[in-house]
Amino acid sequence: MLGEAALVERSDLQVVGEHGVANALAVAIAAAELGVGLPDLRSGLRAFAGVAGRYARAAQLGRVAFVEDSIATRTLAVAAALRASSAPVVWLAGGLDKGADLEPLRELVAAKVSLLVGFGASGERFAAAFADLVETRVLGEPDGERALQAACELGLR
Repeated sequence: MLGEAALVERSDLQVVGEHGVANALAVAIAAAELGVGLPDLRSGLRAFAGVAGRYARAAQLGRVAFVEDSIATRTLAVAAALRASSAPVVWLAGGLDKGADLEPLRELVAAKVSLLVGFGASGERFAAAFADLVETRVLGEPDGERALQAACELGLR
């Protein structure tokens, strides 16, 4: 058991956002229940930088942070990512349309997003859902790399 001992300071974790901290703590509890000792738990939590595609910092260009969160395909996951991001956000929204309810994201989009770049099969749907709140652009290509290039060109000017 973990008991009363502090695992690590929040500032020691490399994961971002409340959802990242909650996930780290859940893993620590499970690992402790399986017999992993406190020194190894602390070391593992400090070393873990996240999973590719799960709200991971991809690059930094000046003051602009590029976060890759392609696994966030559910409204709940997108909301957690937006909450963890500092405004202004240039949001690349697209890919395959899974029919998610976008209404719960409206308040967060209004507060955080300055530009939405829609691409792929669902790009137009995302842009239409938030066009009354933020500036939107729709790309015809389904290519995420082209969407990133366009977002850089639009968001950095």
